[in-house]
Amino acid sequence: MFDILPTLTLYEQVDRTFATAYWEWFFFTQDSDFPERLIAADTEAFLRHELGHLVERGVITADVWQTYLRAISNPRAIHGMCEDYRAGATVDLDQDRADLDQRIECPLLVLWGTENIIWSRFDMQSVWRDQARIVSGEGIPCGHYLPEEEPEATARLLNEFF
Repeated sequence: MFDILPTLTLYEQVDRTFATAYWEWFFFTQDSDFPERLIAADTEAFLRHELGHLVERGVITADVWQTYLRAISNPRAIHGMCEDYRAGATVDLDQDRADLDQRIECPLLVLWGTENIIWSRFDMQSVWRDQARIVSGEGIPCGHYLPEEEPEATARLLNEFF
C-alpha cells in the first residue's frame, strides 16, 4: 500500500485539515457530469494544481507530464476517476463496514510519505493491523507520490518485502 489508509477510516475522521488537503474526495463525488465538465474545461490547469509542484522540483519530467496530461484529457478517464471517488463515498463504505470483521491474510507492506500532513495523526501500521494479520513498512521522507519522489527508497523497500 502506497500512502493510503482505509477509506472508511478517513471518512470517519474527516476534519477541516483533511477536507482542505483532500478536497478532491468531495469534489469528485458530486453528481455525474459536474466535476467532469469543470475538469475538462481546463485539464492542464487542473493537473498543474495537482502535480505542478512535482514538475517544478523536477520529480516529474516534461515527457511524463505530457503523458499525465494526455491521459487526463480523455473525458472517459476523467469520468472514471470521478466514478472511483463516487464509489469510495458510497458503496465502498457500505462494503467496508460489512467487512470489518474480515482480515487481509497475505503479508501487507505499507509505505507512506512522512511529509503528508494527514498521516501525522495516524499510526499507519496500527491502522493497517486492524485490517491485516501481517503488516510491515515504514514512512519515507516525501509527500504523496512515493515512487516519483523517492524512487530508490521505494524500490529498496519493495525489493526487501518481495
